[in-house]
Amino acid sequence: MLRRLTLREYAPWAGSAVFWAIIILTIGTADAARLLAAGVFVRSLRYLSAPTSKPSLARRSSAPSATRRQAVATALKMEGAALLVSLLLLALLILAFEAMGLAKTAQLCLLVAAGLPARFLYPLVAGRRHLVVARSTLTWSGAALVALAWLLDAGLTGMALALAGREWIALGASIAFAGRNRNKPPHVEPLRWREIAAHSYRAARRRFAYRLGKGLLTATLGPVGGFAARTGRGVGMVTRIERFAPTSLPLLILLCIGGASASLALLAWWPEPSIHVLSATLFRLAVASGSILLWWRFRDIPVVADESGDDEDE
Repeated sequence: MLRRLTLREYAPWAGSAVFWAIIILTIGTADAARLLAAGVFVRSLRYLSAPTSKPSLARRSSAPSATRRQAVATALKMEGAALLVSLLLLALLILAFEAMGLAKTAQLCLLVAAGLPARFLYPLVAGRRHLVVARSTLTWSGAALVALAWLLDAGLTGMALALAGREWIALGASIAFAGRNRNKPPHVEPLRWREIAAHSYRAARRRFAYRLGKGLLTATLGPVGGFAARTGRGVGMVTRIERFAPTSLPLLILLCIGGASASLALLAWWPEPSIHVLSATLFRLAVASGSILLWWRFRDIPVVADESGDDEDE
C-alpha cells in the first residue's frame, strides 16, 4: 500500500510542490496566484464536458486490433467534440476577463490552454496502465520546465508555457512507456458512446467528491490538506464518499450556474491575486457540478465499474 501511495500520490505531490516553489521564488506570490488560477480555470473547462473513456478502453485492451481501433476512434470522436466545446467556453471566459479589465489573467489562460488538447488525446494510450507515468511525468517535467524558464529568464510567460508544456510531455511519456493491461479478458463488443457517457457520469461524481473534500481540507490545513486529500484518494476514500455527491437536478443547476456566477462576480468585484485562487476554486466546484448535470441522463446505464476510481487532474 505504501509503495502504491508513493508512486501514485506522493511522488507527483512532491513534483508539484517543487514546481510551484520554483514559480513562487521566480515570479513572486502575486503572479504565481494568477498563474495557478489560470491553470485551474482552463482545466475546469476540460472537465466540464470531458468524456471518461479510460474504463471502456481498458476493457478492450486485450481485444483484437480491429476492436481496439474502433474503441479508440469512438473515444477520440467524443473527445474531439468535447475539445471544441471547451475551446468555445475558453473564448467566452477570456472575453469575460477582458471585460473585467483582467488582461493579464486572460493572457495566462490563453497560454496555459496550449496544453489543453493533450488532455483530450489520452485515448491514444488505449487503456494502458498510464496513471503513474502520467502523474509523475506531469509534475516533475513541469518542475524541470519552470527551472529552465527561470534559467532563461523567461518570466511569467515562460512559466505559463511550462504549465502547458508539461501536459504534452506527460502524454508522450504515457504513450511511450505505459504498460498494457494484458491480464484483462478480451472484450470484443464494439464501444458505443453511451457506455462512455455512463462512465463519465460516475467519474464526474467522484471528481466532485474529491474536489470538494480537497478544497475543505486545504482551506483548513493548508498544504497538509492537499497531502491528506491525495492520501485519501490513494486508499479509495473518494469512491466511498461519492454517494454524497448531489443527484438532484435543481440542486445541480443551482450549484453550476450559481457557483460560476459567484466565481466571476467575486473576481470582478475584488480582482486581487489571492481572490483569483478563491474564484478559480469556486469555478472548479461549479464546473464539477455541471459535469454531473451534463451526463445525468446516462446515470442508469449499467456499466462495469472503473476499478481505479482515479482523477487524473493535477
